[in-house]
Amino acid sequence: MFRQPDSILALIPSCSYLFLDSDGEEKRHRPTMSRYSLHNLLDWMYGGVDPSFAGNGGPECAAFLSGQQRFLESLVFLSVGVVEILLSLWKLRQLHFRELEGHLLQQPQPKQESLGKNVLLVVLCLIFGLEVGFKFATRTVIYLLNPCHVVTMMQIFLLACPPCRIAMILFRLQMHMLNGALLALLFPVVNTRLLPFEMEIYYIQHVMLYVVPIYLLRKGGIYTPEPLCNFWWALLSTGFMFVYHFSILQILGLTRIIEYLKLEGTHQDHQVQLPALRRTT
Repeated sequence: MFRQPDSILALIPSCSYLFLDSDGEEKRHRPTMSRYSLHNLLDWMYGGVDPSFAGNGGPECAAFLSGQQRFLESLVFLSVGVVEILLSLWKLRQLHFRELEGHLLQQPQPKQESLGKNVLLVVLCLIFGLEVGFKFATRTVIYLLNPCHVVTMMQIFLLACPPCRIAMILFRLQMHMLNGALLALLFPVVNTRLLPFEMEIYYIQHVMLYVVPIYLLRKGGIYTPEPLCNFWWALLSTGFMFVYHFSILQILGLTRIIEYLKLEGTHQDHQVQLPALRRTT
């Protein structure tokens, strides 16, 4: 018979050897779980962003515009974006209320999703999952906020979500956000992708951004674009992109540069103090 432990803590193996100093004696103060500290989380977010690579940001990129010019441009484009969003929403509520609640949503839906849609969903999830893994491996998770990644997440939702009003809205919005994928294919920036198969995933993901809309357009129903004479959905998407770029992305980028400058200043101060310490010794 085995002796039952007095408490549940007896089932936990002893790890006192992890807290031994160089002399083999156990330390009095055990380290805290610093792996979950804010510093480590931020290091996962942008710790691997290397400004030494061309086109990867840095102090020179931040100094390209003066603070006054950046503030004025941000104010102008944010104002334009907000006006576009409000005006487009007002017009779309008037022009497309019947369409959103009408025959497109009342069409009989199939009981089972098609095999092609499920296969496309699995492939897109695998591709985006690899991209997310690369971002964590290179400590550049902040790049997942790029517009192309956001559109990829929207398309994953469209493939997984059954036809509904939200799916119709997201479909029409993402149709006018695909210009970034075209620019990424025409002018690729892959000098920072050093891991195996990382550059290939870059091209495959951006090609898939056009494969999914083409497939959804063939299905029809709620995946039907607006008439050619209607520019309100395009204006709404442009307004969202203006606000997203000049608020969220710009603030995060400037915050990252400030942190980088602080680290550089600390490193330079450390290098200056080293010769002084050597002279005193």
